[in-house]
Amino acid sequence: MRTFAWITFLTGLLLSSIAGFYSVIGLAMIFSGAFVPVVVLASTLEVSKLVAVSWMYRYRHLAGRWVRLYFYIATIVLM
Repeated sequence: MRTFAWITFLTGLLLSSIAGFYSVIGLAMIFSGAFVPVVVLASTLEVSKLVAVSWMYRYRHLAGRWVRLYFYIATIVLM
């Protein structure tokens, strides 16, 4: 069972890393005049999305209704 959990974790991490990479590079190509600032901003948004989703997974039963709603909407918008 523990092996399956690690495989699931690594697969999810790899998938989100690849998707984030293409998202960041795509935005940087669109706004090529400001390559470095766009890469920093897009990378921060990708990491923030992962943190928000993992926070909601762990603490959804403790968070208030408005906090949950905000995190759900923010995650969907970032996607």
